[in-house]
Amino acid sequence: MKTRAPNFHRMTGILCFACLFACLAAGVRAKATPAEIFSDHMVLQQGKPLPVWGTAEPGERVEVSFGARASASALANGAGDWMVELPPQPVVTEPQVLRIRGENEIIINDVLVGEVWIGSGQSNMGVTARESIDWETVRKEIAAGDFSAVRVLQVGWMAADSPRRDLGGARWRASGEGSLGNFSAVMVYFARALQHARPGIPIGLIQSSVGGTNAHAWLPGDAFRNGKGAAYIRRWYQEQLEKLPAQNKIHAEKLARHAQAVAKAKKEKTKPPRAPEPPMGPQSKRRPTCLYNGMIAPLQPYAIRGVAWYQGENNSSLQWAGDYAALMDDLINGWRADWAREARRDKPEELPFLIVQLPNYKNSNVWPLLREQQERIVKNVPGTALVCTIDAGDPKDIHPRNKTPVGERLALAARALAYGETGIVSGGPAFRAVAYGNGKAIVSFGGIGGGLMTSDGDAPRGFELAGADGRFFPARARISGGTIVLESRDVPEPAAVRYAWANNPENPNLYNKAKLPAYPFRTDNWDWPGGGAKIR
Repeated sequence: MKTRAPNFHRMTGILCFACLFACLAAGVRAKATPAEIFSDHMVLQQGKPLPVWGTAEPGERVEVSFGARASASALANGAGDWMVELPPQPVVTEPQVLRIRGENEIIINDVLVGEVWIGSGQSNMGVTARESIDWETVRKEIAAGDFSAVRVLQVGWMAADSPRRDLGGARWRASGEGSLGNFSAVMVYFARALQHARPGIPIGLIQSSVGGTNAHAWLPGDAFRNGKGAAYIRRWYQEQLEKLPAQNKIHAEKLARHAQAVAKAKKEKTKPPRAPEPPMGPQSKRRPTCLYNGMIAPLQPYAIRGVAWYQGENNSSLQWAGDYAALMDDLINGWRADWAREARRDKPEELPFLIVQLPNYKNSNVWPLLREQQERIVKNVPGTALVCTIDAGDPKDIHPRNKTPVGERLALAARALAYGETGIVSGGPAFRAVAYGNGKAIVSFGGIGGGLMTSDGDAPRGFELAGADGRFFPARARISGGTIVLESRDVPEPAAVRYAWANNPENPNLYNKAKLPAYPFRTDNWDWPGGGAKIR
């Protein structure tokens, strides 16, 4: 056996290269780097302390300055994490520079200060402005510069088992036909309405939504593990894990068929089918907490004004609907608690949550019950508001394209709840009380905004009466001041009232004089026809 003498020149070269690589690696580690959410074209929240955070070499001092307006510094801890808090800033409409200095310097340009809102939920939050019916009007307004103070950040679909710190490369973008056209229509129309009502204030919009998702995917980890409203979800998820071996076999068969379909599409030069998603379990991108960990946690503790939430379609079956209000209680308070903890504050802020109530849509689920649960959220959780869209849906399309009224009504809710504006009507007529007598039901409302009216001048439609037997019949309705008087020859002794109580109610027309629709309601608590899960 021959032994080769060592090549000392080659070894020396390798050692030099290794030393150089180690030095370079150390240099990379030493770079102070802000979290990904801090990028060119960003909007900072006015009037609130401004956390800025990132990573650096452990023990490295990092200084952050915002123009000549504010500065702060901090030492990176043993894990290399640092955070400073800049003092609250007024509205700033002229682009500023945010500087992060450690051993290196990062410069973030074109920074404004105004109002920052998150839009989250499922696919109706994701319908783009380009897909909405008023896009051509908005496109012209963009070209005219009407959206020049609007900036957007779109978070991609990321699922994780624990809170992520990165945004997968997402960056703020200045307004333009491309950035706004491919952004959430609801949030674009929301910003448009806010600009009209509160001119001269920059607006930053963050979209973090995924279609076809149950609310449990957006739960924080602690809320999932310990929340009272999440108890059913915990039991359900355990059942799914027990079914996983059988489901994985089925999924493997689907993958095999998909591979064949892809090969066929490639051969025929056609679009290949989408790959089947894994079954509910650790690999599912819709499992409990995974979207919160991947798409909300990385945003914290960025200072924001509030959240617009459009979700519920995937919770609208009898299996899920009865727990929705309690689940959302856990979700909302969980988000608030985590935002405060990440900002190192002792007490959570009552972060405003604006909730879009499900619109009209012809389907086989229990949307009236889900709408009722959404109303309960607002009654039970402070700092929330409900936006009625019962007139803004499409009976044949779960993704209605008329997003303008949704955004405009969210802006009204924000003006009342988040900005404390008085003298505005921010919602439609809401059931207050009912009195029965002489074969009639007299319903009174709050939020009548100067009086009740119908959208078409006809008598109010969409009301039903029932007696003690629980059988509902259409009711004749008339407006009497701030009340609706109801009667039906089929119900001589009314005991219950419903309004717009259907998945797709037929042309309900009750509004207030601010031209906002009445919220669907019922006065009974009878079971949904056909039984099913208990409705709480």
